[in-house]
This record gives sequence, structure tokens and C-alpha cells, in this order.
Amino acid sequence: MQVKPLRDYIFIQILEKEHVTHGGIVLNHKKDHPKARKGKVVSIGTGKRDDKGNLIPFDVQVGDTVLIGKHMGVALKVDNEELVRVTNDDILAVIDGRAAQADSFFHRE
Repeated sequence: MQVKPLRDYIFIQILEKEHVTHGGIVLNHKKDHPKARKGKVVSIGTGKRDDKGNLIPFDVQVGDTVLIGKHMGVALKVDNEELVRVTNDDILAVIDGRAAQADSFFHRE
């Protein structure tokens, strides 16, 4: 099923999962625990309008790999796929595949 968010919302599929034990306990290894999450933009809404009614374009496109804050967004489950709903303002950065490894963003102290 194709799901499209409304207004200025963006659906992101998280690419890195949290470490969870079989009993459901989330492991928090402070040194390895990311401060941001990496995800792929799977769908974008129609956009936000300014005071004059002009459409404000999104900073991302479907297919972009992005960084969002660890606790940003609202978790959703659509057709057994886990997504996070964020706004354009919640996205910290767009990761360029040719740039340095994205992991360097995750493990800064």
C-alpha cells in the first residue's frame, strides 16, 4: 500500500535498528549509542505554505539518505514497515553517498 503524508510531513525508513534483546530490553551502550539516526526518505507530503500562500519547497527528495535526531518524529507501522514521521525542520542533514562515511556523524563524543 502506498502511503503519502499530508502537508509538510515526511516519512522516513530508519536504516539502523536499535539493539534489542529477545526479552525486549533495549541495550544502551553509551560509547556506541548514536546521537542521531540514519534513514531513507520514502514519501513526502504536499508541502508547507508561507504567509502569502506560496508553497515552500522541501529540502529533501524521495530516496535521499538523511540524519534525524535520536528522538525526533513519530513512529508509525504501515504494512509491517516501521516508519518515522518528521517535518522538514526535524532533518539534521542529507548524506551524500560520495561524502565521508556517515558513521563518523554517529560516534562523535
